[in-house]
Amino acid sequence: MRSFFNYFRIIEDAVTNDEEYSDICKAAIQRLKGYVEGGAYAPGPNSAWVCKRWRLSCKELSEEWKREVGLDKSEATFRCQIHTLSKTLFSLFPEEDFGALLSGENDNITRTLDALAFDNKPFCTIYPEAVCKYTGVVEQDYAMADLESEIRVLKAINTVKNRYKELDPDKLSFIRNVVDAKVVDCPQKPQMLRALGLC
Repeated sequence: MRSFFNYFRIIEDAVTNDEEYSDICKAAIQRLKGYVEGGAYAPGPNSAWVCKRWRLSCKELSEEWKREVGLDKSEATFRCQIHTLSKTLFSLFPEEDFGALLSGENDNITRTLDALAFDNKPFCTIYPEAVCKYTGVVEQDYAMADLESEIRVLKAINTVKNRYKELDPDKLSFIRNVVDAKVVDCPQKPQMLRALGLC
């Protein structure tokens, strides 16, 4: 199996030095470079150390390790680590995704990077408590087509959450006060509840 790092080096050099590639393509490659060097996909700190130095050969890695850590580590060990890391990276970013990006067909690389950014964000940090109460063992695997209603609602919730910052806090406070008030004390409450779709 060829090394992802060698393959990516060729792609990165080509995209960086050739004006024919779009800004979208260049941005995706730059962002992927940051991910590769960040080493979040590495199984441990020693492998993450290799990720930061992905351009070095096994011989150079061995020499650098000896210089920095003060211990010997064989080129064969580095080859094994690179093989494992390459396998992981190719599973996330297959060669066909690079072909599609370079030809302008699609940008699955950026989509994958966007998805990876959610790896450390639990569901309940994204959605409200009312949705998070649904937990348990799922005994069935669903196709995306079977989840249309649930996805549509969750997407709407997320869209609304992203717009919170556009709202006027004083007006929101006013609306909350009206909803919390007794109807007898606040004649506007029925109209407000209807406007909010609550009754």
